[in-house]
Amino acid sequence: MLIDAIRAELWRFWHNGTAIFWGLFFIPLSGFVVGVFWRHYLGGKIVQAREALVPDFDAAPKVMVLGDKLVDKTASLADPGLIAFFMIAAAALFASDYRWETWRLIRPRNSRQNQILGKALAMAAVALVPLLCVLLGEAMGQIINATLDRTRIAIGFKGDHFIASLGLIGLAWWRVCQFALLALATAVVTRSMAASLLVPLAIGVGLFMLQRMTGFFGWTPTDWSTLLAFPAVGFEHLQSAIMGAKVQGLVVVKSLLGIVLWTAAPLALALYVFDNQDLSKE
Repeated sequence: MLIDAIRAELWRFWHNGTAIFWGLFFIPLSGFVVGVFWRHYLGGKIVQAREALVPDFDAAPKVMVLGDKLVDKTASLADPGLIAFFMIAAAALFASDYRWETWRLIRPRNSRQNQILGKALAMAAVALVPLLCVLLGEAMGQIINATLDRTRIAIGFKGDHFIASLGLIGLAWWRVCQFALLALATAVVTRSMAASLLVPLAIGVGLFMLQRMTGFFGWTPTDWSTLLAFPAVGFEHLQSAIMGAKVQGLVVVKSLLGIVLWTAAPLALALYVFDNQDLSKE
């Protein structure tokens, strides 16, 4: 029955063209276009200016190592822009039944728990799409610019780089899902599509501003209080550990617990509220 709920949510979502474009493909597409322009045109202008000042600048044959470029990109994969636009897809997936008053039509077909879990798991699957598209756009952009600049292309994807990139992709996916679960809890509590879009972003901005003030409270980036209150700090620690930096084992454990808390709490809230919710008018 849970599989049926996931399939139903995915089927409905993939028929929502607006949410698909703006939530999944707008950031990868715009990033690809802007990246090609920036690297080829503006980057070329900077190189020409440096060569005019220093004639022997970069005289060695140029080589673009694609693997290193992709690893660098995975380190900033779940950026605020991607998360903000993915909230459009999350809001459409989570709040559409309240918006169009269709809960009473689908509610008798499955248990309430399966219907919420089906939405959450469908969202988790959909969240991989923009992340992978960003990486694909980065690879294509680097290859295009290297071709235009007549630069040699080397794959250069070492084993440790590949493992690190997979870990960073998984961490970015978790970060996006964590924000999307805030949208799920907001959609169930408020029954509003606009709130499910804006509240997670407002929470993210608020946490970002408060995080910059932790020094006034005497909190350090490795304290329990910091890592439980600000999941972004935990993600930074885990990202550093994946990239090979020395991070204490206890800090990694604290970071994981903080992120798990911010992932499980919105889902538990959504399940509890929805299980006791009156859907006679939805």
